[in-house]
Amino acid sequence: MKHIGIIIEVLVESLLCILAFILIVWLLTLFDCLSGKQYEIVITFLGVIATFVVINNFHQIGIIEQKHIKQIAEQKHLVEQELKDIKDSQSMLIHLLKSSPEYKIAKRIIEQQKMDIQHRFVFKIAIPVPNVHTDGFMYKGVKIKSVTIVDNELEWLFMNPQNGDEDYFVDISTILYIKMEEILEYDEECSFKNPNFITILKYLLSQENE
Repeated sequence: MKHIGIIIEVLVESLLCILAFILIVWLLTLFDCLSGKQYEIVITFLGVIATFVVINNFHQIGIIEQKHIKQIAEQKHLVEQELKDIKDSQSMLIHLLKSSPEYKIAKRIIEQQKMDIQHRFVFKIAIPVPNVHTDGFMYKGVKIKSVTIVDNELEWLFMNPQNGDEDYFVDISTILYIKMEEILEYDEECSFKNPNFITILKYLLSQENE
């Protein structure tokens, strides 16, 4: 807005200078107070002054335009840098997400649902130890027959890992952890009720169904 005001001011000054020049010429002509030679000298002098003022004003406009262009370029650079920082942050968050146990286990669950029953992975689920009044639990090996979303909730069906034709009933509410074993790597484990695990699994399931 400041630059626009300066440009308008310069244009107004140029216009006033031109009008003043015209007025002086008209007055000199009207009163016929100068001889022909003097008249030409005055007209030439006024013309030079008017030309100088106009050129100077337009030069100022050019300087203002260059400053404006420079500011636009700087703003563009700042915006591009901010976008780059945002993309870098997103890439880092995606990397952290994909390296988390919750994502790895959820992804493995989705992958194994496309396999034949006999080739599916064996997951270990932690369930409370019966008849124990402490927080003790034990791991039970299971195969996941299917995971679906029903009324925005996950519905699980498990199978006996030794006999894929035999369903294995598990009270979902009692499952504490789910774990998968990676060959030559450490086990990946997460809480079965972890909100991040549930959200990621729902998202991957929705992507598969599209």
